[in-house]
Amino acid sequence: MKVVLLCLALVLSGACTAASNPPHPSSGESIQKQDSKAAQAAQNPASEQKGTERNPIFVKSLPSPQSESDTRHKEYEHHEKPTLERLMGWGTLALAVFTCLLFMFTALLWWVTYRLSNDAREEGKHRSIEMADSIREANRAAKAMESLAESAAANSKAAIESVSVLKDRTAQQMRAYLMVIIGSGTYQEREKNLRFEVRPQLVNSGNTPAHKMTYWARAKIMNFPVPENFIFEPPEDIVLHSMLIGPHQSIELNARVDDFVEDEKVESIKRGNGQRVYIWGMITYTDAFDSVHTTKFCHSLVWLGPDDKLIVTGTYSHNHNEAT
Repeated sequence: MKVVLLCLALVLSGACTAASNPPHPSSGESIQKQDSKAAQAAQNPASEQKGTERNPIFVKSLPSPQSESDTRHKEYEHHEKPTLERLMGWGTLALAVFTCLLFMFTALLWWVTYRLSNDAREEGKHRSIEMADSIREANRAAKAMESLAESAAANSKAAIESVSVLKDRTAQQMRAYLMVIIGSGTYQEREKNLRFEVRPQLVNSGNTPAHKMTYWARAKIMNFPVPENFIFEPPEDIVLHSMLIGPHQSIELNARVDDFVEDEKVESIKRGNGQRVYIWGMITYTDAFDSVHTTKFCHSLVWLGPDDKLIVTGTYSHNHNEAT
């Protein structure tokens, strides 16, 4: 800024100096004066004459005739030229002032542009840094959200597995469990038209009812114990019974041998000596969770004690006793 002010001062001082100097005669005017003096010097020798007392010489000075152009030139020299020179000086001064102002404006414009470009660069750097920070924060947030989503998915999977396990455990604890236990029975008495018959107890030991329950059972006199390869076939005229049994309730099943046995064998069959009356069968039911289950049973009966106080008991076969 000091350099600009110094340049302005130098231009103003030069303009003032040019305006204050007086105008100098032009080269044409100097040549004209020299020619006039030479003419006068040439005329003086020719006209120089010596006078006497009687004939004195009188010299009459006549004004030299001036042309119109000379008159205009003198008027120009004395009136118009100084005015024009003053106008030119003031114009030069105004031009110098305008040039200085233009220079100052240009310098100021350059300075403002420079400052704006610097500010723009600094602002761009600041924005770039902020943008980079924002991108890093966005990446960090995205990674956090991804981790959160993975954790949520893992928790959801664990919750689903937990619900599934809980459902299975609840179903196992609350479902119906049907089992067949040894009950009572009657032995053969031909005179009363009674054949060997077994009446086991079907018990629901679960906590919910058993729906759509069907079963079949068959009784037969067989050797004790039953052979390993024995096939527990259903009766030929199988009849399926459908019913519902509530939790912790029981019902009595029954099955009768197909025909009478010889009367002399009745006592040994009652005591389980060599042969016994067997009962086997299968139960199918649906629990409260709409799962279908089956129960297979097989056991034999004996009558123990005196004839007036017989106790019915029995044993469970080592095969065909299973449940799902």
